[in-house]
Amino acid sequence: MGENTPKRKKGARIEVNQLDEKKKKNMLNRVLFGILIIVICVPSAALGSWVWFALMTLFLVCAVYEIMKAPQKKYRWYVWVATYLIVFSYVYWFLLKFNVQNFLQYQKDVQIDPTASFAFSLETHFHHLSISIYGMAFALAIYCLWAILHEDFTWNDVMYFFLMTFLLGVGFQAMLFLRYYPFAIPLEGVDATSSLFRFGESSTFLFYVVITTCLNDVFAYFVGVLFGKHHINPRISPNKTWEGFIGGIVLGGLVGFGFALLMEGVGAPILPGFSVFKNPVALAFLLPLSFTIPLIANLGDFTFSTVKRHFGFKDYGRVLGAHGGILDRFDSLIFTSTYASIFAVFSTTNWNFFA
Repeated sequence: MGENTPKRKKGARIEVNQLDEKKKKNMLNRVLFGILIIVICVPSAALGSWVWFALMTLFLVCAVYEIMKAPQKKYRWYVWVATYLIVFSYVYWFLLKFNVQNFLQYQKDVQIDPTASFAFSLETHFHHLSISIYGMAFALAIYCLWAILHEDFTWNDVMYFFLMTFLLGVGFQAMLFLRYYPFAIPLEGVDATSSLFRFGESSTFLFYVVITTCLNDVFAYFVGVLFGKHHINPRISPNKTWEGFIGGIVLGGLVGFGFALLMEGVGAPILPGFSVFKNPVALAFLLPLSFTIPLIANLGDFTFSTVKRHFGFKDYGRVLGAHGGILDRFDSLIFTSTYASIFAVFSTTNWNFFA
């Protein structure tokens, strides 16, 4: 090559990483797992009501089991029982409380009006997220007591259980919230008892959050595998790169935003306050939400990975085979569901922080 031959500038073109057999197999497994989740979760989410409630409860049972087993310590039986009770109280206590209150009111009403009726309701009480501060105080107290009484129950265990039970409680309640919230808010010109609303329109907000969250993970993985060069934080997550991080946020946010517009176009907006075609100001809500959900998803992923690195285990469980446990797949969704639920409450109440 002659001296005058122009040199190729470094970085002038994007180079695609070479894929070994392990990476190809892992990518295929992710695709197959995604299809399996779609087959199981999409019909359950569309049906809603007790079907979605039962599926989330099943996942929650598995998730609590995983946080008990993950530190690779043998905890006493009453730690298991208390942890299950604490998490379930975080998720379901307010629902039970409101229905008991309604039943007591019904008993008073029926004495005046014999035609009065009562039915246990899942949907109508999800006006906001609600975890009992008394329950949290009790949980902290009981874990601290065990640290005092038992040498093998350390301060690490106290903080681990207090944090993880709270994250599971608020996260799984938020997943129920995303499905049931449309029933709890006033919807002008919408028949909430119609089959179209119950099995279609009311589920779009949940699908929007799940699609945006999952596709952020999918795009981040594929972009990172194909183009990733610069690692974000090898100490916590050695395989994540800045290229994948940015690709997941941009592509996941765009698809989520496009899904919201598509749903509005077919007459099923994800939430009343996000009707961009009717009110262009709604873009100020929808755009930030679409592109911050992927950011929150990464925060959830890194948070759960930090816990894994601290205790020195790779996966929370093996119920999903090579994909790990429920928490390995739900880490991002726990954070994004909580974030989207809070965003939805504030945006549909005109940002009334006292609502």
